Order: sequence, then structure tokens, then C-alpha cells
Amino acid sequence: MTRLTQVSIITRKIIRYTIFGIIGIVILRGAFLTAYKIYRYYFPAPPPPPTVSFGKLPALPFPQKDNPTNLQFRLETPTGSLPQFPYTVKVFFMPKVFPTLLSLDETKRKALSLN
Repeated sequence: MTRLTQVSIITRKIIRYTIFGIIGIVILRGAFLTAYKIYRYYFPAPPPPPTVSFGKLPALPFPQKDNPTNLQFRLETPTGSLPQFPYTVKVFFMPKVFPTLLSLDETKRKALSLN
């Protein structure tokens, strides 16, 4: 039979090492998440590939012309430079609105509501 002193010593060791283990897991998890954020900051994930949700755009018919050599271009924007655009943007489908028999009445009602 084990003595009460031995049981209390073993219980204290179990509690002590369990607390050390939990603290170690919390510290390791925090270190891993911090390292992962630093890694993703310097090596970001590649952007998602483009989708063809609404079909491919038709090719534009460009006329064949001679290229003049003495062209001068001037950028006329408020800042004098191009704005910064994101790498990709979302495109939303906009259905065409077709006229109906009530279009005139709806337009008059909307114009009256706008005063």
C-alpha cells in the first residue's frame, strides 16, 4: 500500500507538470501564430486565379493603321500620376432593364417623389 505522503507528492507532481504543459502549449501556439503571420507578411498567398463567370469577352476589332513616330502623350489627372488599383476587383452582374407598359407611370411616380 502506498502512503498518504507518496500519494500527495505524486499528485503535486502531476498538477505541476500539467500546469507546465498547458503553459508550454499556450506559449508554443502563440509563437507559431506569430511566426505564421510574419511568414505571410513577407510571403503573401498568391491571388486567386481569375474566373470566367459571365463568359469570355469578345475580341475587339482594331483597324490596321500606320504607327506615327512623333507622338507625345500627356497624363492629365488631378494628381498627375496614376491612382493605385487593387490587383483584382469583383465584378457583379447587372441585368438589363427592359421597358414595360408601366414604365411611364413608374417614371412619373419616381419623378414626383424626387420633387
